[in-house]
Amino acid sequence: VKKGIHTECESFTLYGTAQLLKRMDRKLPLTMKRLFFAGILNIVAITLGLALDINVADTTQLKAKAIYGKEARIIAFLLDNNHYRKITLNDSLSSAILTEYVKSLDNNKTYFTALDLASFDQYKFLIDDFTRAGNVDLAYEIYSIFRKRFDDRMTYVLNKLVGQEFDFGVDEYYETDRDKEPWCRNDAELDEVWRKIIKSQALSLKLAGKDQPEIEKTLRERYER
Repeated sequence: VKKGIHTECESFTLYGTAQLLKRMDRKLPLTMKRLFFAGILNIVAITLGLALDINVADTTQLKAKAIYGKEARIIAFLLDNNHYRKITLNDSLSSAILTEYVKSLDNNKTYFTALDLASFDQYKFLIDDFTRAGNVDLAYEIYSIFRKRFDDRMTYVLNKLVGQEFDFGVDEYYETDRDKEPWCRNDAELDEVWRKIIKSQALSLKLAGKDQPEIEKTLRERYER
């Protein structure tokens, strides 16, 4: 097993989660509403066991611990019964949690495809039900798909791209902020996105004075970590 993602997700205790929510139950300025909502999403996400460090490849199969299910149930109870800013764990919040989770894994839309998103969509109104039942398996199922996509991308980058001598005379554009870009429809479109990513990084290294062997060495070390 390579040193990488944490095999045990850090999780709030039931008491700690309840106390945190109670501290948040106060009148907030209008400008804080958005931050409060984001905070609720983060609390639920962490309770569902989503606090994962995903920067380095790992062969460990993550599985939910029983405590995560218990914490999921207490979060559902607190949101349903204590009226924190009148936020209820319902279908609407369920959809928002799914969106935020996917974004936390692939915020630049370079791993998942539109087909992946379509398969996740069937769960967007079910997370509230799963949470009340103490079922956090969905988080790990989605993460396992992400892990596969991540590994596939790194294999492609290392085997197909880092050794390329790119033609920097070609007139093309790479959008570094892909937040508003559509999800790639298939692997071929992801391949093209990653070609531009690596080409952009190679160009930056070239402009910094590195020659081709140095560029390849730097990129390989970067993606083998």
